[in-house]
Amino acid sequence: MQDGEVYPLKQLTERNEKLEKVVADRTLALSAAIAKMKRLSGMLPICSGCKKIRDDKNYWKEVETYVMEHSEAQFTHGMCPTCLGVYFPDLPAGTDEESDS
Repeated sequence: MQDGEVYPLKQLTERNEKLEKVVADRTLALSAAIAKMKRLSGMLPICSGCKKIRDDKNYWKEVETYVMEHSEAQFTHGMCPTCLGVYFPDLPAGTDEESDS
């Protein structure tokens, strides 16, 4: 559009409606993303012994269960070097499952 160019009202109205729909759709998507982010914010009551988390209904849940119910995160399990040494003391240091392949 150049300075001084005139567009018909119908064309401007249609363009405005399209832009308003784009804004509304993006606002909805952004609101949903913000709502998900807020679900895991704040303080979580966690047991210092077993590391279970107390939910809003006073039930104690495993950390993995709680996080998966309140986010889209998924868990895989492995062992850090310290735990490998504790649970598998006979395993040579620096050995992992994938070194055999």
